[in-house]
Amino acid sequence: MLATVMFRGNAGTRVPARPLIDYIEDGDTLDDFWEQYPTGSRKRAVAYLEQSAAILEISLQSA
Repeated sequence: MLATVMFRGNAGTRVPARPLIDYIEDGDTLDDFWEQYPTGSRKRAVAYLEQSAAILEISLQSA
C-alpha cells in the first residue's frame, strides 16, 4: 500500500502533492492551485517541487 505524499500548508494543514503536480502538468499556475487548496503554502509547495526535482536529477545520474 502506498501512502499519499503531502506537504505542510498554512496553520499546520496537510496538502496532497499529487494534485499540485497534476495542475502543473495541465499547464495551470500555482495561483490556480491555491484557488482549490487555499490552506496551502506557496513557499512550501515550491520547496517540495525543488526537492522533487533534485531527487529526480540524482536518480537519473545514478541510472
